[in-house]
Amino acid sequence: MMINSWIWLILAVLFGVIEIITLSLTTCWFVIGALCALIASYFNASWEFQIIIFTATSVLLLLFVRPVAQSHFKIGAVKSGSPALIGEVGIVQERIAHPLYGLVTINGQIWTAESLTAEPIEVGEKVEITQIEGVILRVRKIIENI
Repeated sequence: MMINSWIWLILAVLFGVIEIITLSLTTCWFVIGALCALIASYFNASWEFQIIIFTATSVLLLLFVRPVAQSHFKIGAVKSGSPALIGEVGIVQERIAHPLYGLVTINGQIWTAESLTAEPIEVGEKVEITQIEGVILRVRKIIENI
């Protein structure tokens, strides 16, 4: 039975290293499965029972705990590029008067922008980016309370 313990320990370390390299929240569940099988081997469980414990634990955790963990850690949910601009505030650099485009500076970059309303937006006013279509920002004027 001692050889089984080493096998499960080596597998746990191997899966742990793979998880550290990939950070995919996939093989960490196999680490836990291997550790559960390791515990079963210390209680002299049969090799077949250890494999069942490993498989069942790993698969159940992968199917039911991984989705919760992914949403909690927001793995793969980082917005980047232009979608990350939605909700940001920009400053009008060139007057925006519907249906004409104007210019908005956001994060140091100048973008072409169009107002969502017919109301003109003057230079220096703040706008919120609500949509992006291609390279055109759709913006709405921010009304500041004085």
